[in-house]
Amino acid sequence: MAASYQPLTASAEPVQITRWQGAQHPNLTTIRERLLREHLTPYRWTNGPHFRHAARSYRTGKVLYCVQGDLTISFPDSGQEVRLYAGDRLEVAAGVRYAQIVGPAGVECLECDRAR
Repeated sequence: MAASYQPLTASAEPVQITRWQGAQHPNLTTIRERLLREHLTPYRWTNGPHFRHAARSYRTGKVLYCVQGDLTISFPDSGQEVRLYAGDRLEVAAGVRYAQIVGPAGVECLECDRAR
């Protein structure tokens, strides 16, 4: 598969969004293989429609891929938010607080820790 991701922010930023640019969205296996090539250990999680994750931060950075569905990520300290769709990638630096709201169809994600 050709490189189909286009970073929207510099990698030194505390939050980096990479939108899927390909014609066909990647599947769970494709995304898992991509993360494993980066020497990351992903885990899968799902939530039903409109599920809310309260704002929190982590001691390590996080990498999150939206596999199916969509979810809105909000950053209460900056007042910004972004919506992720299938194939989109979010990287969050350690210590950055964020909350999540799952879209109307539910969501499936792969997530992993990353020291960055």
